[in-house]
Amino acid sequence: MDAAREVFAARGYERASLQQIADRAGFTKGAVYSNFASKPDLFVAAYQRRIEEWVDDVEPRLTEALAAAESLDVVAERLAETLTAEVDSGPSQQLALAEFRLLAVRSDEVRAAYERLLEQRVALIADALARHPLTAGRPVEGNRAIAFAALALVGALTLERSAAPGMVDDDLVREAIAGCLKGLLA
Repeated sequence: MDAAREVFAARGYERASLQQIADRAGFTKGAVYSNFASKPDLFVAAYQRRIEEWVDDVEPRLTEALAAAESLDVVAERLAETLTAEVDSGPSQQLALAEFRLLAVRSDEVRAAYERLLEQRVALIADALARHPLTAGRPVEGNRAIAFAALALVGALTLERSAAPGMVDDDLVREAIAGCLKGLLA
């Protein structure tokens, strides 16, 4: 899985080959195929592990950040701070995910795999919001919409930061995310 993530991050989804991943992992291409039916399946498995690591890392930070939030504006600001760190932490991972997202538009196989990844990411943030006293009473779909918007912003802002690093800094990213979230939480 580590080898797959490294190759996808370095080469992008489309340019990464199963042979390159097998070589990096020290296996044969046949061994990769014996465990994964297709390249999209391998991508999802690799990113599933990344999401699990992200949950293990982000969930405690998010819970801690939200715990002391005394207003919805502060909830939005704390969530924005946590997600801004995501924009900074792994642009190559986010860029590979963006490429995978674009392929999902044209491929049913990739679309189904991407939907599974997106659902897991949305659930993490929506669940954190459901546990916070200020947002716990909100409809489940409202928290899911906030989570979805936050993740869409992270993906878009990562692309913008990668394409225009001289213009897109941490403050701009944080303020954009916080502003959108404040509107959604209002």
